[in-house]
Amino acid sequence: MTSDADTGDDKMEKARRARAKSVWDIGRTITEVFKRTCATLNISEPTLWVKATDHIPAMIAMVKQLEEKGFTYRTPDGIYFDTTKFPSYADFCKA
Repeated sequence: MTSDADTGDDKMEKARRARAKSVWDIGRTITEVFKRTCATLNISEPTLWVKATDHIPAMIAMVKQLEEKGFTYRTPDGIYFDTTKFPSYADFCKA
């Protein structure tokens, strides 16, 4: 697999090229390895497995709402949540 170092390259696309497989095939493989690892570590499976790719329209809508409310900032590489606009964010993260 690829490292966690962020070089700006899409890790799935990089893996796809290296393995001559689709990103969907690679995603399925990673999911299977994750599930086997959880079983090995005796971690209970959730009752429902949810894939982020099945909810992209909802995520886009949420980001748009956050933008409209002034809770984001843009950089050349994306849109980010502005934690300074959420005073209790640090407390929220401790929960």
